[in-house]
Amino acid sequence: MSFSFSTNSRQSMTVQLSIEELPAIVGGQWLFPPAGVDVIAGIFDDSRSVIPGSLFIAIKGEFTDGHHYLPQAVMRGARAVIVQHVPDADAMHCMREAGCGCLQWCCSRIDAHISLVLVFPQLPVMATTRTPGN
Repeated sequence: MSFSFSTNSRQSMTVQLSIEELPAIVGGQWLFPPAGVDVIAGIFDDSRSVIPGSLFIAIKGEFTDGHHYLPQAVMRGARAVIVQHVPDADAMHCMREAGCGCLQWCCSRIDAHISLVLVFPQLPVMATTRTPGN
């Protein structure tokens, strides 16, 4: 599986990662794996930015919950999603119908971000804070 990251309009990088490695990286397990996924086009935490063939990470934040946007991410073409908790029945049905895999992570948001940075050390990290609004 190939993950492509675009850090800005001039830079991009590709990292090879098998679908079997993803649960170990985020400390989670598949609720159901994606159907027929060979290549992931990118990783997004904003459903409005999802492109066909990408991975969507649903994060519960201070003001909104990314889990509410799972159907929109799937409709935009997400092939797999990472969730913090089991989605509601409608979102689960939408994902299963689309063949979109659902991985539940079992660690905190900070732990998951640290895991991704350890696996992808080339990714630029702007900041990690624990203060509201940052």
